[in-house]
Amino acid sequence: MEIEKIQRFLKNKHKFDRKKEDFEIIEDIKKNSNKICNLIKKNNIESLDTAIASFILELIKVCNIYEFDLPKVIKEKLNYGL
Repeated sequence: MEIEKIQRFLKNKHKFDRKKEDFEIIEDIKKNSNKICNLIKKNNIESLDTAIASFILELIKVCNIYEFDLPKVIKEKLNYGL
């Protein structure tokens, strides 16, 4: 599954990074979310794919911070067979 590869890659890449404070995590998520909302409002579809990808990567980083196995959560808790 590709999500596993991405999550593992990001975990290894950011292994030695300083641990973010909760407010920093929240601000990063808000920033990415607001960017998506603004692009939709402006009907700037050309840039929307990059903004969504950045948002997804930020969420995967959050999963790594809290040590969530994202594919397992999607499969077992959301009952979404991947």
